[in-house]
Amino acid sequence: RRSSYIRHSLLPTPLNARVFQKASGGVAGLSGADDESRATLVSRAVWGTPPSSAASPAAFPHGFNTLSSKIAYPQDKRIESRPVKKNEEESKERPMDAKLGKEERRRLLEVLENEYARERERKKQLAKQQEDDRQAAIWQAAFEHADDFGELNMAWKALGYIRDDVFTFAPRTTKVLVCLRLVGHGLKELPDRVGDDLPHLTTLSFAANELETLPPSICRLTRLQDVNLMKNRLRY
Repeated sequence: RRSSYIRHSLLPTPLNARVFQKASGGVAGLSGADDESRATLVSRAVWGTPPSSAASPAAFPHGFNTLSSKIAYPQDKRIESRPVKKNEEESKERPMDAKLGKEERRRLLEVLENEYARERERKKQLAKQQEDDRQAAIWQAAFEHADDFGELNMAWKALGYIRDDVFTFAPRTTKVLVCLRLVGHGLKELPDRVGDDLPHLTTLSFAANELETLPPSICRLTRLQDVNLMKNRLRY
């Protein structure tokens, strides 16, 4: 009983186990008749008091070495957490449409489709307005240059059209437009008024476009000195 009490009283904390091992190891040199002395030292180290009559060598027939060798640290017993099962009715979320009737779902879809169509139209108009502003800024810069030099130059803008302001444009300096260069402008055809409304042109360049034919009014530009129609699709 004494050995069982010592074993179980020392195991709960590592500190007690270390104290017992230290005390037992410190008196390892004692053997045989010195078992009583060893018991005294161990008792003082552990409890601070000498052993009682029960703690005699007869209580430890195999010696303290055997007793200390049987003492082992307790194994760590980890408590495995069990997964908590959620209630199936709470875990399953019902979609919003399941709570609505057939007619309500149809009306809801119509509202969503109308909102989507309005938003798409709004974005389309906004993109168109931004593109119109961009093209207007390009033409404005070209007109400012033409206002000073009488030459309207535009290269690789790929706008694909000629504004009507070009045919009615009157520069402040030269009073007339004498040079028109629209290179890489994406033109597929020329308006017939080129030869009628711009009779003072001396330089005309429509290079790198997609022209297949020229208007007959070109022949009435009698002041032309430089014409560039390279990289087009003209058919002869």
